[in-house]
Formats: sequence, C-alpha cells, structure tokens
Amino acid sequence: MWFMWGRVSHGRLFAMMVAMNVVAAFGVLQGVVYRRKRPEPEDANAWAWNYFVGSAFYGLVFGSLGVVWFVPHDLQAQVMVLLFLAGFSAGALVTHVSLPGSLAVFHIATMAPVMVRMALYGTTFTVSLAAMICVYIGSLLWIGQEGARTYTTALRLRMRSEKMAADLSAAKHRLDVTLFSIGDGLITTNLDGAVTLFNPAAAALTGVERAHALGAPLADVYALVDEHTGDPLAACDVDHFRAVGTESVVRTGVLQAMNDKRPVVAEHSTLLRDLDDAPVGVVVAFRDLSAERSIERERSRLAADRLDSLGVLAGGIAHDFNNVLMGVGGGLRMLRDDLSAPDAGELIDEIIEAVDGAKDLTQQLLTFARGGSPVKATASLSELVQRMVKFTMRGSKSRCELVLADDLHPVDIDQAQMGQVIGNLLMNADQAMAEGGVIHVAAENISVTDHGEVDLPPGGYVRISVVDQGVGIATDALARVFEPYYTTKKLGTGLGLAAAYSIVKHHGGVLTVSSVQGQGATFRIYLPVSSQPLALDAAMPVGELPRCKPARILLMDDEPVLRVVVGRMLTHMGHDVVSVADGSAAVDAYAAAFGSKYPFALCVFDLTVPGGMGGAEAMAKIHELDPHAKGLVSSGYSESEVFARFADHGFSGVLKKPYKIGQLAVMLAKLLPVE
Repeated sequence: MWFMWGRVSHGRLFAMMVAMNVVAAFGVLQGVVYRRKRPEPEDANAWAWNYFVGSAFYGLVFGSLGVVWFVPHDLQAQVMVLLFLAGFSAGALVTHVSLPGSLAVFHIATMAPVMVRMALYGTTFTVSLAAMICVYIGSLLWIGQEGARTYTTALRLRMRSEKMAADLSAAKHRLDVTLFSIGDGLITTNLDGAVTLFNPAAAALTGVERAHALGAPLADVYALVDEHTGDPLAACDVDHFRAVGTESVVRTGVLQAMNDKRPVVAEHSTLLRDLDDAPVGVVVAFRDLSAERSIERERSRLAADRLDSLGVLAGGIAHDFNNVLMGVGGGLRMLRDDLSAPDAGELIDEIIEAVDGAKDLTQQLLTFARGGSPVKATASLSELVQRMVKFTMRGSKSRCELVLADDLHPVDIDQAQMGQVIGNLLMNADQAMAEGGVIHVAAENISVTDHGEVDLPPGGYVRISVVDQGVGIATDALARVFEPYYTTKKLGTGLGLAAAYSIVKHHGGVLTVSSVQGQGATFRIYLPVSSQPLALDAAMPVGELPRCKPARILLMDDEPVLRVVVGRMLTHMGHDVVSVADGSAAVDAYAAAFGSKYPFALCVFDLTVPGGMGGAEAMAKIHELDPHAKGLVSSGYSESEVFARFADHGFSGVLKKPYKIGQLAVMLAKLLPVE
C-alpha cells in the first residue's frame, strides 16, 4: 500500500483495501461457522458448493485489484501488482488443497483480470507478463491437483489409522471386560516371568491384591502344591515350558493362597507367542474345584446311602416274605397231615390271609419301584384300615385303638397304594415307641372350607389320623420328614414317608404331620369323598354275589397255571371258557367266533406276553373287527399306563393279579347281563 501511495488515487487505494478486508473477514467467519456446526455427511455437498461460489467471489474481488491498481507507463507498479497477486494466489494453495475445484476457480478469478489487462495494454513487456501469468495459472492448477491427491491420500491414511486405533481400543476394552468378569482366575506374564495381567478372580482366589501382583514374579503370587503329596509344583513360566518342551500344561493342585484358603484348582497354562512365533510370555488360567469336589462327595454319599437303604429295604422284604411263606407253608403242611382236622377251615382262612398279605407287599414294591398312577376304585376305608392294623401290628409291643365313624363316606382309592400309606404310618408310630405304647387310629368325615386347616379345595373329605406316644419329631426335622432319603432312624431308608406323601398327593389329597418333641407325633391323611356309590363287596361269598347269565369268555394268559386257575373260576360261575396263550391266538379265536352262533361276550387278557402280542395290542385288533367288544385287562404289573387309562385302550375294566374269585365275579357283574 505504501508503494502504491501516490501512484493510484487515494479513493481507489482505500476502496480496494476495504473490499479485501471485508472479503477476508467473511471467509474467516464462514470457516468458524463450519467448524462449529460440524455438518453431517449428507450436508457436505451443500457446504462444498458454498465454498466453491465463495472462492470465485473472493478471487474476483482480489483479481479486480490488478485492474484498479494498474498504472500505465509505470513498470514498477505493474510488476508490484503482479507479484502481490501471484504471491496471494500461491498462498491460497494451502487453504484450497482439499477442494481442487475451488482452488482452480480462485486462481483463475484472481489472475485472469490482470492477465487480460496487461495483454490489452499491448506493450511487448505487458504481453510477455500476460503470457507468464497464463503459464503460472497452469502451474498452480497442476500443483493444486497433485497437492489435492497427496492431501486426500494422507487424510485417508490418517482416518484409517484412527479407525484402526479406535477398533483396537474397543477390542482391548472388550477383552479387558471379558477377562475381568469371568469367574476363572487369569494371569499373564512376560518373558521375565513378571505378571502383566491379574484379573479380579485371580486376586480373589490367591488373596493377592492386583496392584501388588502386577510386575511381581509369578511364583510370588501364584504357587501350587501336589494335592496328594504336598510337594511344591514348578511355576509355569517360560523357562518351565522350555524345560518340559511343550506348549501347554494341564494339572490340578492345592493353591497356596495368601488368605489362608487352600482350594484345589484346575490349571491350564499356555505359552504365548508373537506373530513371528517367538515366545513372549505365559497365560495361566485356573479355577476353583471346591464346589465340584463337594458335589462329587455329596453324590458319592447319596449313592452309598441309597445302597444302604436298598440293603435295609431288601432285608425287610425278605423278612416279610419269610413270614408269608411260613404262614402258607406251615398251614398247608398241617392240612396235608390232617385234612379232617376241626380247625381246617380256620387254617385255610389264615393261608388265604397270608397270600393276601403277600399280594399287598408286592403291590407296595411295584408302587415304590415305579411310583405309577393309582388305579382307583370306589371303596370304604374302614375295612382297609382294619386290615392294615391287623397286618402291620402283628407281633408288636404296641396296641392300636381304633375309632372309625359308622357313616364313613366312600373314597376313590387304589387300595394297594393306600394300604401302603396306612401301613407305613402305623409302622413309624410303632417304631417311635421302642417299649411299646398305644397308637390311636381314627377315621372320620370332615368338611374343608376356603380357610381350612389344610391347603385343599373346599369340599367333603375323609380324614385318617395316626397318633403315637413316642419321642416326637424335632422342629428342624419336621419340615423335612417327607423328603426322599431323609431319616432320623439308625436303620431307616428315608423312603417310606416320601412315597406315602406322593401316593396321597396322586389321590387328590394331602398328608400332614404335627409333633412336639417328647409328646409324640400325629399324621393325618385327607382324601376327597367319592361321588360314586360303593362297589359290590368282592369279599362276599360267590353265592351271595349277583349271578351273571352264562356267557362265552375268551381268556388269554401266557402262564399255563393261570389259564387253568382262572378258567376254573369262570367255569365255576357257569361260563364257557376258551383259553389261549398269546394275543395273536386270541385275535384269531375271536375272529373265528365273530358272527357265529356262539360269539365271545367278554375277553379277559393278560397285559404283557414276553416275546408275543400283549393284551393291549390284541384288544386294538379285535376292536377293528368288533367295535363293541368288551374286555378286562389283567396284570401283576399295574403301574402300566394302560392300567391307569384302560378305557383309552378299549378295555372296560382292570383286574390286578393276584385277584380273588369274588373280585372276578364283581367285574363280570358290571359287564355281563345279570340273572
């Protein structure tokens, strides 16, 4: 400006200076706004266009200086203006390098006016300067393009590097979070054996604070001894791996923790290598085996307890069956020696009673073995309770006092399973009084309301109470008496009450207990009242039962002796019996008789035939031939799903082996016409 003072009018001089400063200030303001707003990528094109237009405008303003300040006949002034614009244009390379288009329009707008002005002036010198300006503009444009490519490449490399650094940082963060949150202890070391990573689980197991562990030798913070001999185990550092010549070590040992704990841990150590396969350190992962060892010990203890329980159970079974065999064998021998003895009838009754006891015992064993669904029938509990008292208390030091309501409502029960429950409660009461005592047994009708003493739906129930005068049950044991394998008896199995509770629950009832230590215990069975009338009494003599009209009956059983015995029962009742050994023969016999003058009115099928067609399959095939066919399913293994849902398999009823002729007569009376 000082140089042009006096060569250009003061008005032009100041006008150009003001215009250039305003334009410069506007450009600075635009840059500040851009940096503050940080436009989204979708707005970048709009900003680039604004920058392009602004560059053209700035270039025209500065380029007009070459026309306004052009001084004819003043060579120095002309050169000075040219140098000023050239230097200003070259300096703009830095600010426009990221946008080559803006750089080109700025250079052309800045230098073109002075180039045209000098070319029009027409002297040899000014025309030469105009040509130089043209070359200069071309050079600036080329330099700008190369600079833009260099800048773009550098920017991309920088962005890629920053992204890689960010990804690496995120991955490291995720790894740190993972390593610091796992439950296993984790330690890493460098080549010198110094700890470089020590997660919280390692700190908790070793009792060493993480701050003290980092940088310390591995052997100072983590040491194992052999769990059998107590000898120290070598630390798994790089030197150890070199010595053993392996890449990993798996072992167990007792951790010598600083917190005086001595847990048994499982260790898996691995040699760390870099990308060049050179050793760089070791990673040691270890976990506490205390919980697993405790579970294994408990599992072994339970297995041993179960074996002991099965041994006790087997002994009890042998004892009970020996008593049955004694009663049956002794009675039969006495009858053989003197059939005309006056007490022969009494002996026969005792033999039958012993056989019935054996039947109940086998049924209890089947129920215990499988826990099958009960096969219910409507019955009165009075006879069952009396029978179980007589059977269970035989030879006991204790005596029972029975109080049974005369109007006891019928219930739907599996008599064998419920007999097991009552017998178990009586046996427990007797064992609770080692020197004998009185067991009070009562059965009564009750009504349960919404706020009753037990958690049962409102309605009518039959309650059986068994009260002893024994030592009672401790408070801490009272809540566990129905748990399997829990017992306070020296030779107990812990299975009886658990099975009893399960059976009553499957009958829609509940079994409860109350006790005060030193004052005996009270067990109560609640069973819902049946809506059905009592069935015919199968214990009645056959002659007193309703007599069916003679019918033709198809009997199938794989046991020859049972075909003979059951066949004689049916013949004794006046029926015509055809016996076969398996389901295939039964289907053939039924098909041959179907449509003839003498079809079968009823089928009595054994459920299971080893190696042959059983009763369920045979009945299904018969129903394909005759949808109205009637059948009874019979088996000594009543826990089958067919027994519990016999109607779904085409049967009209069930017979549990062994059954009496009276039970057979009752079932026939339900299915055949009565005389």
